[in-house]
Amino acid sequence: MASDTRTRTSTSKHILPGEWERHRDRIVGLRRSGTILEGDDGIMAIMKREHGFVASVYICHVYTTYLTIGHLLSSSQYELQLNKWAERKNLHAEEWRQIIQTVDQYNEDGIHCDVYRNGQLIPRWTLKRKRKEYCQGHDEPVSVKGVQGRGT
Repeated sequence: MASDTRTRTSTSKHILPGEWERHRDRIVGLRRSGTILEGDDGIMAIMKREHGFVASVYICHVYTTYLTIGHLLSSSQYELQLNKWAERKNLHAEEWRQIIQTVDQYNEDGIHCDVYRNGQLIPRWTLKRKRKEYCQGHDEPVSVKGVQGRGT
């Protein structure tokens, strides 16, 4: 059995809150447009290229007795900051259940309802898919931050 040794090192400095706030609109805009966090076209690369903004990337080296497997990148400071701004990529199951329940209540009252998350329309096909995925036998209410329904 091969032994496993892991080391973690930070490749940049801690970013102060004021600096994060200066770049907030751009980072959040990229996240909401569906841009991934890592990779050559990811938020981290765009922010470095366009603004010289580099947040911590932790490199985890994995060594075994026989070979070095390589390194894994983690975008930890970005993920932490996006969570502070309530900019999670995905909603939790309970949040989807509440959204579907609210849409159903509007529909029962004869009101057409569009659902927006962070200003972006959630397509009907997404709601339909999430209904199948999360709403079988669940009807407990949960408040959802950053999600609004707009009746028309």
